[in-house]
Amino acid sequence: MVLAFISPAQAQEPVYNIENITGDLYRFQSDDYYGVFLVTDEGIILVDPISTATAIWLKGELKKRFDKSVLVVIYSHHHADHISGGKVFEDSAQFYISHENTKTMIPPGGEITIPTTTFAKGTYVELGGKRVEMYYLYRTHTNNLMSIYFPQEKTLFLADAFFVKAIYPEDLKETFITSTLESLTFLSKKLDFEIAIPSHGDWGNRADFLAYQQFLTKLNAEVTNRMLEGKSLSEIKAEIQMPDYRDWSNYEEGISAGIEKIYNGYFQGDYFPIKKVNPKYPRLAHEKNICGTVLIEYDLKEDGTTENFRIVDSVPPKVFERASINAAKKYKYFTKSYVKSVQTRIYFALEGACHWEFN
Repeated sequence: MVLAFISPAQAQEPVYNIENITGDLYRFQSDDYYGVFLVTDEGIILVDPISTATAIWLKGELKKRFDKSVLVVIYSHHHADHISGGKVFEDSAQFYISHENTKTMIPPGGEITIPTTTFAKGTYVELGGKRVEMYYLYRTHTNNLMSIYFPQEKTLFLADAFFVKAIYPEDLKETFITSTLESLTFLSKKLDFEIAIPSHGDWGNRADFLAYQQFLTKLNAEVTNRMLEGKSLSEIKAEIQMPDYRDWSNYEEGISAGIEKIYNGYFQGDYFPIKKVNPKYPRLAHEKNICGTVLIEYDLKEDGTTENFRIVDSVPPKVFERASINAAKKYKYFTKSYVKSVQTRIYFALEGACHWEFN
């Protein structure tokens, strides 16, 4: 047996950094983890403190650079490697905000302060004339991940479900591809952002966000089409190349992980859409230039057809619900068994006529 001891001189110090994104919005780094914070006249809104060591360092930097305290802490999801260290800000923070599913998954008595404010679908916080909006993304990287949107800065922060010209294999292995694509579509259509910040790697712009969305769309199609042809996992891996993304970080390992996730997900109860139809725009809504969105839920039968339709959310209410149900009745999925509570968000938009109200 060989025992190796690392002296303090050999131990690698973590990489910490703060950079300005735009206006009063900043990104902070702890090795390859990133969070963000917004400075206001009244105090600071912080997203994902990452770890206790990071939070201690950051607290000192915020005091030194801005002479302000953290008043609001937001948790993007429940994973401890993103949100530990919340207790460091307990002397000043007035609110700890998360999705309701996150609160149930944080053990008491640890480094993570239990959220004091939770929500189901969406919420916002305002401080010092600044606004931050949070949207629950259903089943994506986790069942409690939410996006954090800074409307005045036109910036979106999204942890573990989007990256800039990179593929993170370990995150892909935990991600539900189909519903993540629904969420990325929701964000790109609903939110007017120009800057997109992931929790790992470089930050980018809207085009980078759409490029990652397109990558997942193409990968999902490449795998599911071959699964429908009855090909094995090894055959699918041998065939799929996706050369357009060869210059992305972790290309080979990431493509392999994504193929495995989609293929194995089917046998673990996941499902993939084969056919989706566009809804018919209601005549009265079209005449009055009304736009909106409907979140519809339904069950999948073993043959992949849909039944038992429920409206989860509708903006504006009762305008697009019937059209959404009629469209969803024509959907077809690739599924191994009966699946309950599949959700799809349907958009009704007229060119140049839409303004999405917060909901």
